[in-house]
Amino acid sequence: MDGIPTNSSQSELEIIRQTVQENYGSIMIGTFIGLILYGVSLHQAFRYWILHPTDGYAIRSIVVSLCFLETLHSIATMHTCYHYLVTGYFNPGGLASTVWSLTIAFGVSSLIAITAQLFFARRVSLISLKYKMLALLAGVLLLVKLAGSIAYTIRGFTSSRNDIWEMENQWIPQLALGAATVADVLLSGSLFSVIFKSSAGHERSSWRSAIIIFGINTGLLILIFDLTCFVLALAKPNNGYWGAINIVTVRLYANTLFSVLNSRHIQLNRHIDLTSDTHLLRGNIFARANMLATAERWNVPQTKNDAPSAAIDIRVTTGNERFLDGGNFAGVVYKDRGDRKPAAVNEL
Repeated sequence: MDGIPTNSSQSELEIIRQTVQENYGSIMIGTFIGLILYGVSLHQAFRYWILHPTDGYAIRSIVVSLCFLETLHSIATMHTCYHYLVTGYFNPGGLASTVWSLTIAFGVSSLIAITAQLFFARRVSLISLKYKMLALLAGVLLLVKLAGSIAYTIRGFTSSRNDIWEMENQWIPQLALGAATVADVLLSGSLFSVIFKSSAGHERSSWRSAIIIFGINTGLLILIFDLTCFVLALAKPNNGYWGAINIVTVRLYANTLFSVLNSRHIQLNRHIDLTSDTHLLRGNIFARANMLATAERWNVPQTKNDAPSAAIDIRVTTGNERFLDGGNFAGVVYKDRGDRKPAAVNEL
């Protein structure tokens, strides 16, 4: 794209046509699809604020950050299309110049992906200790993605011409997209395996529920699009195909997170079975209740061994003091009443 000519020779017009079609035409299509998904994510965010007003600051901060970043990214992609395809319609030489919206688009998209993946990393870390190590490794890969996006953004601002599609710069987004894909494999694979194991032996759900649980709530759909974007960045690094897929992928991050949050079934009155839940015999009941509440807040899948029972089961025993004829104490006779009283944790 260096030195795009402005005369009307046939070869020069072909170069301009190819540049517009492969780069900015692809970005425009990705922007159209992304705006549709942006509207869906806003609706999901609205439902979240209505359905879950009691969530903690951590989750609410993630939701607010995603809404802000999604809006900023939508503005950037729309401005990019307008600048190159409308404002510069009669100025083909303008295709060689850079614009702020195109420069920040990849950086903002990386921030959206990292913000959403922090939520999924937290979900994975709450499953068990071994999954915490996988979540930590995914966090390191997300830092690599962040570093790559920052470097790519700085390169765009420091360059006087639009060389974002040139080969010598493509290793930066390739590295960032590759790190994001591996992080997706770790996080989505962990969630998928736990959900699959916990659902084994249960009655099969409908195909719609299966798609939502295994395809969306695990982040598998994000993994598919991130992998597609990474492959296109490797195969065709000097055009906008991977950029268009990246716009759609960014929208899927927010929609997936909101879907996970809105599909939760939080029990305000948590019950635990004291007689069958062996975990309670080894730890504090309130710590166990807090752990279960945290797992519900973050929509953490539970294995069969970790799945809690439904109620606290208390067996009431009465004791009667017995005395001998002389008034001497003879002991206490205990009698099991046999009645069981389910009690909520907050009643204890």
